[in-house]
Amino acid sequence: MIEICFITDSTYVLTTMVAIKSLILNNKKEKFCINVICYKLNDSECRQILKLKTTKNVDINIIDASNKEVDIGNKHFYVSKCALLKFYMPQLFKDKDKILYLDGDILVKTQIKDLYDTNLDNVYAAAVKDIYASNIDYVKKQGIENYFNSGVMLLNLKKMREDNISEKLFECKRNETDGIFVDQNCFNLVFGKNVRYLSLKYNCIPYAFSQYSDNEIANFYKISKEELQDIKNHIAIIHLANFYKPWKYTHADCFKEFALYLFKLPNCELKKSTIDYLFGDNWSMRFKYYLRQYSILSSLIDVYEKHKLSI
Repeated sequence: MIEICFITDSTYVLTTMVAIKSLILNNKKEKFCINVICYKLNDSECRQILKLKTTKNVDINIIDASNKEVDIGNKHFYVSKCALLKFYMPQLFKDKDKILYLDGDILVKTQIKDLYDTNLDNVYAAAVKDIYASNIDYVKKQGIENYFNSGVMLLNLKKMREDNISEKLFECKRNETDGIFVDQNCFNLVFGKNVRYLSLKYNCIPYAFSQYSDNEIANFYKISKEELQDIKNHIAIIHLANFYKPWKYTHADCFKEFALYLFKLPNCELKKSTIDYLFGDNWSMRFKYYLRQYSILSSLIDVYEKHKLSI
């Protein structure tokens, strides 16, 4: 059984559902326990998440964390403050030794069992280094070596509990002078060198690819250009970690892929404002969305996409 954790509030509930759907569709042979930590969701939103359980191989648990403290020095203009709920995970999952945490703005492209099977002996987490954040002046001044992205983390919950890491994370957050990265700085500062670094394929950020040359990326991750190209051809997890999100802007990275998974959500009843965000003046996408609301037509679209489109 692969233990997964997502965190969401009302702002990210739709995209979290898309992330979960991509995970299930591209790992059909695996058994998952998907835990969704929810911050102030209403009953309707929780029911929508539970509808994603469409196979006996998948369990979905809703964990209400609305009473947890998250208003601690946050300055980020699009990352939700509920990201700080990551700090509570060792206590929220006292019966689990490890868990794979995934941000809600990811798309899982292929199987992730190899990622979940990563050896965590004597480390707090396995994660992917962040080339973009590593080059920001604030991070450079802190002297953090091998700065990693906290959007995909395989966490050693047992070791985190043994070393009282949750308390240390909150203490770090309260003493932080710049809260722009919400949770990420604190994970890097508190975990220190007790991290195993994963292949870039497990947390690929398209925005970073657009900001750096292949040579710069290969040098940063200490891989050859051939290895980098192989990673680009076999991405396991796409992380849509920039301001231009595909559920808001049709020109955003991976909009087409996001929309294809979105259409596969059960009874995906979107607000008009969300539809406007997603599709803008793309009337063919709007039309396909409305057709999706009828089960027979939805099945026909699935057949069409199977032969004409690649997810």
